[in-house]
Amino acid sequence: MDVYLDPALAQCKGCGDLVMWSCNWKGYCTDCAIARNVPESVRQMRERRGPIYEKWKEKTIEGLHKHMAKLDKRKRRQLKWPRNVINVLENRLP
Repeated sequence: MDVYLDPALAQCKGCGDLVMWSCNWKGYCTDCAIARNVPESVRQMRERRGPIYEKWKEKTIEGLHKHMAKLDKRKRRQLKWPRNVINVLENRLP
């Protein structure tokens, strides 16, 4: 006999536990999603290519541009590291 599942619940594809649908990430509970995705994320960051690395790079450059825009000209000239990081990230070949 099948167990009636509340529409707000879903069964994890990895371990089979019932989880709230709002907490569900592509059919996996939090623990299984982390176990599946963290090694892949680490691999992409080490290799410096892949969609996770590209998204990180885009957001980092955007954040550094916003940080530099907040500073006045004198302070911007004194801080060389944000400019250097932006240059390295934008000019790095994939």
